[in-house]
Amino acid sequence: MNFFADTSSLRSLLVRTGFDVATRYPKHREKFPKVMGAEGRQVSTPSMDDERAAVKPRRKDHALAAESLPEVMELGEMRKRGICFGPEQWLIRIVFLETIAGVPGFSAAMIRHLQSLRLMRRDKGWIQTLLEDAQNERMHLLVALKLYRPGFFMRTMIALAQVVFTAAFSVGYMIAPRLAHRFVGVLEEEAVITYTNILRDIEAGRLPEWERFPAPAVAKDYWGLKSSATLSDVMRALRADEANHRFINHTLASIESQDFNPFAYGEARPTERGGRWGLERNEALEWFEREDAKRREAKGLMRAEGATEARPVRQDRLPVKDEAQRDTSNSSRNAV
Repeated sequence: MNFFADTSSLRSLLVRTGFDVATRYPKHREKFPKVMGAEGRQVSTPSMDDERAAVKPRRKDHALAAESLPEVMELGEMRKRGICFGPEQWLIRIVFLETIAGVPGFSAAMIRHLQSLRLMRRDKGWIQTLLEDAQNERMHLLVALKLYRPGFFMRTMIALAQVVFTAAFSVGYMIAPRLAHRFVGVLEEEAVITYTNILRDIEAGRLPEWERFPAPAVAKDYWGLKSSATLSDVMRALRADEANHRFINHTLASIESQDFNPFAYGEARPTERGGRWGLERNEALEWFEREDAKRREAKGLMRAEGATEARPVRQDRLPVKDEAQRDTSNSSRNAV
């Protein structure tokens, strides 16, 4: 885990570069209402020094990173020079990211399912967690599609990427499942960075179109958001989910394929999964044993409570003290 943390910046940069190539397209029509005076608004420029926290300029403006940017610049000029994204550019990135992120969980679950059938042995709780991750990523895509509809070119790119990535990931998972989970952890970290950058742009005024834009109904229903929720609340919910996926996959990459899934009985606390990459193998095994002990204890208490509950007793099963009572009981039963 320490070695991975040391090289995570390079891996994240490589993954981000791939998304940059696939998601930075020419102009597309506006889908959000323009804010009066937004293009001429003076806003703070994002930091270009932080590899993990800044949106990099377009390739044609690569020299921009070397020059010193003013602290304040017009929003229209920033978008024109590729210093920050507009709403549609962010949504293209989100849609493409979620179509890719929904593949690993389902592919891994399918491979482990077939392996369990073929070898006729338990899966030890992995399949359900992987399917839940895939379903959650698919819901992210459905939320994004309420805000943006990809064109023919992007749909073609997504279809091709899905075919290639699904085949490559499936083969890779069969050969080296731990490495595959580690790669997914990097992918999820890129998603966390993406949603963090979006929230920073909203807070800094670089996305005025989203400051008061209401959250889609499907997002409110799925995450239980308030009726007054905005896209900022949706982005926070998305980021929390991606941090959870990152935590799960880095943990699964640290344990053996035949170990019990530590999250089979529940997820980690939000403060824990949002503040670290994942659990080491010894931590994961201790986590599972602790959660399993809690489950067994709760199950034992439920059985004990069920055994002590008062149950209705049939009248004919009551003990009869003397012949008179037996005769009375028989006559009453016959009368019924």
